[in-house]
Amino acid sequence: MSDHTRLRIKFQKTGPIRYIGHLDVMRFFQKCVRRAGIDISYTGGFSPHQIMSFAAPLGVGVESLGEYMDIEVNDSLDSGDAPEGSLEKDLEALDKENRKESRKGGLKESLKDSLEESFKDNPEENKEGTSKETNLRVSDLCYEINHESSSMVSPKDTPVGKKNPSLHITSEELVQRLNEASVPGIRIVSVKKLPDNAENAMASVAAAEYQVTFREGRVPALFQGDAGSIQSAVRDFLALPAIPYLKEGKKGTREIDLRPGIYRLSWEPEKKALTMLLDASSAGNIKPGQVTEALIDRHGQSLVENALKILRLETYTAVEPEGKGERKLIPMDEVGELF
Repeated sequence: MSDHTRLRIKFQKTGPIRYIGHLDVMRFFQKCVRRAGIDISYTGGFSPHQIMSFAAPLGVGVESLGEYMDIEVNDSLDSGDAPEGSLEKDLEALDKENRKESRKGGLKESLKDSLEESFKDNPEENKEGTSKETNLRVSDLCYEINHESSSMVSPKDTPVGKKNPSLHITSEELVQRLNEASVPGIRIVSVKKLPDNAENAMASVAAAEYQVTFREGRVPALFQGDAGSIQSAVRDFLALPAIPYLKEGKKGTREIDLRPGIYRLSWEPEKKALTMLLDASSAGNIKPGQVTEALIDRHGQSLVENALKILRLETYTAVEPEGKGERKLIPMDEVGELF
């Protein structure tokens, strides 16, 4: 039996925590697995770090019901007991790190940096106004997160020297332990054991499904008409052989074709939302803001600032057919098995 086992964790990111950037989410989960007492594997060398891989980094300000990360855990402890003293040392280091971040105002600074980067890099999704407005928004978010997390499990509350929650407990119990160590806005949905031949989370991503709605008072004229006219506009849009879009990047502006990356696009009149399935692979990553902007631009309209509310519904991986046929997209949590 291998000394290491890979687990795939599905989680949600909603509410004010959506303004925390991807690097801060990574740092959070490094602490979360330690608080939960998981015997996670580390890399070798002079600077070891936890073996952890995230699927598709979520844009700042975007909520999600289908986020994924893979971790590797040690499975060499048949008794299920953590090595004596090892978890206590981890928790002491974590407690010291938390106090240090608190003195620096870590949450507030992280939120402010994330918001400012979001406004600069994603104007079509999250643009806000002045620095004064940003500071007010950061203060409100800090209050919401700190107020809601008063019941959060602290490192000192984590059971020490108890059963090591790797594969010696069930998936359901491990989900519970992770949620007890989590914060408001991040909820663990499932944990599954991956087969040996499974690709890691980042390499597995093939597509993502989104729901796009508009903030009150910022709905484009195209979506203020009747459902029939909107659905007709969407069908005409999908019938185009090519959908050119000017994409701004670090190396300047270049034209890309969005059409190959739009697998499905529809208007849901009950929710007043666009639902779209898009290419999310590293080779052809398409963003929902780009598709919405291109659709509106075709009718001579433009988005106002901060008009979109984006929710990622699910992230998919591709299953290649054994013989002839098209590849099949499945949710990433369908890979692996419960334990």
